[in-house]
Amino acid sequence: MSYRFNSQHLMYAEDMKIYRTISSLIDCAALQQDFDTVASWCVLNGMEMNGTKCKIISFTKAQTHLNYNYEVNGLSLDRVTSINDLGVTMNSKLCFNEHITATTSKTFAVLGFIRRNAREFHDVYALKTLYCSLVKSILEYAVQVWTPYHASQIARIERVQQLFRSFCASTTALE
Repeated sequence: MSYRFNSQHLMYAEDMKIYRTISSLIDCAALQQDFDTVASWCVLNGMEMNGTKCKIISFTKAQTHLNYNYEVNGLSLDRVTSINDLGVTMNSKLCFNEHITATTSKTFAVLGFIRRNAREFHDVYALKTLYCSLVKSILEYAVQVWTPYHASQIARIERVQQLFRSFCASTTALE
């Protein structure tokens, strides 16, 4: 049996993404055939493909698109409007508002942890090290993919930085 794909695919560790431009039902059928090919390969190699973890997302700016019912091992795949891939959340319009909201929420939580536990620190370099390793690393993760360009997105991220600067100023002023 041949295990060739009609569609493009990306693999990272145990994850696989199969994708193609869908212009007609023929393209839908070709994509379904690729799902079947992967499922057959898994069976042949004694692996189990978890269809409940498989999702369908259509990236498009069009108002309407083909909603083909894709299946793996007889199980209909869930169609979603946003997806998290390697820690970056994107929606079907390739907008990253959801990701930026989740990222800033997480950094505010970490910043709160730093504020509660480093209130006795007076060395600005120690505080900066904590910020860079615990907060900035979250803010900058995969920023090349989701770089904010709307003023509201930038303002949310800058608010994290402003909060840290004011904490730093109040802590080091006690020195």
